[in-house]
Amino acid sequence: MSLAQLKAMGADRGVVPVAFEIGGQILTKPVRAHADGRVDLVDVVDGEPVYTAVLYEGRLEHVSSEEVLWHIPYFGQVVRIGAPEVIFAKRKREHENDAVREDKEMGLHAVIDMYGPDALEWRIVSSASGPRLAMQELANSEEIRLISENGGMLRDMDTKLEQTLNLTEGGRGDAAKRWAGIDAKRRRALTRFKVAMETYVKEFGSALVPRGYVDDDGYPLGVRLGSFRGGSMRKGMPDMSHIDAWAEALPEWAWNSRETDAYRNRMLQNRLWRSRQSFVDFQAAMEAYVHKYGSALVPRTYVDANKYSLGSVLADFRQGHMHKGTSWEEEAIAWAQALPQWAWNAKGCDAYRLAIGEANKKHQANKLRIELERARQIAKPFEKSKKRRSAMYAVCTDFSGRKGNAVLYMLSEDSKTIRRVSKNGDLCNRNTVGPVVDADPSQAPPPEAETANS
Repeated sequence: MSLAQLKAMGADRGVVPVAFEIGGQILTKPVRAHADGRVDLVDVVDGEPVYTAVLYEGRLEHVSSEEVLWHIPYFGQVVRIGAPEVIFAKRKREHENDAVREDKEMGLHAVIDMYGPDALEWRIVSSASGPRLAMQELANSEEIRLISENGGMLRDMDTKLEQTLNLTEGGRGDAAKRWAGIDAKRRRALTRFKVAMETYVKEFGSALVPRGYVDDDGYPLGVRLGSFRGGSMRKGMPDMSHIDAWAEALPEWAWNSRETDAYRNRMLQNRLWRSRQSFVDFQAAMEAYVHKYGSALVPRTYVDANKYSLGSVLADFRQGHMHKGTSWEEEAIAWAQALPQWAWNAKGCDAYRLAIGEANKKHQANKLRIELERARQIAKPFEKSKKRRSAMYAVCTDFSGRKGNAVLYMLSEDSKTIRRVSKNGDLCNRNTVGPVVDADPSQAPPPEAETANS
């Protein structure tokens, strides 16, 4: 519908009901059109909140047609604030969740429990918007009509009958009394919330309550404030505008606290506090390591007895984590530089290069050990002829050498070592892999004798 059509209906002078076709259904919402082209779905008309009444159907379709309850419908109503599709989707989820929690033997929830939620085909039958009392009366009468015209209440779950899955004739009794009861309950909750909020404001001078705050009476004010901002205790109340005005008069009030300077400052302070605490923990772990090993060069993968990943945290600290841009930055830098063998770049220090060299030696030794164990199992007996050794290499099928080259292992002439045979048949000392049998440690000379001989 165009803006011109809305204006022709009078939407630029006040609120008019407009029908929308959504999902094949005709839905009605109050609309106001603005001169700049904006179109609003109206929440309040003449000071009274606008509610939406939705009549919906859930029909057992996705089961065998032989099932007794196949094609039997359920009709329901919901009267709330919001768009029909949103209200209907939420009510449908409530039915499905209730079916899980409740142990019903009859009706809709029993059917969902028996066949699963996907067995039903759901749809909006009709919807309308207006004052909540009028919408509740409309929903009551329509629900009663739909149930009556489709066979009435559920009478037998085990016999094919013209009936519905409803356990009542529909309707929710006197609409005025029902809403009066709901309002009374919400007003009681609102009164307690107001008292707690005003007490907090009096003590702290601000309406920005931390989410986790609980007062001395055990009232979770921070959580309740979040619910209030979202509409709890106020949305749809007859005096909603007065409730909102009370809230907006509180010091530092915000409907969205994340948009306030106070919130951003508090988040900054929280981050600084967490950063400081992380630095204190890091300090303690580093000093314990230095006390034990006499060096601030911590291996990257080191994790202490408390499962603290000191090596990786140290790397982060060197990059500026936990201190850069903080009030204790100079203190942290001075502390770190006073540690023995401290380095902002560990790769540039002699100790690091020495450690890398030792690690490479160990790695090479380990590789050689693995090769030796393998060579011992496949080494060929000594062949004196160099030409014959070259011919044996040429037909070798072991390609586990560097870059996929062939490898031929052979015993030395004295049968004490294993060597690699080269392509031309050489079997020299530099190609030695290791001894055929490891030396017996018990036969090694005592340390004193080794020192004396050296």
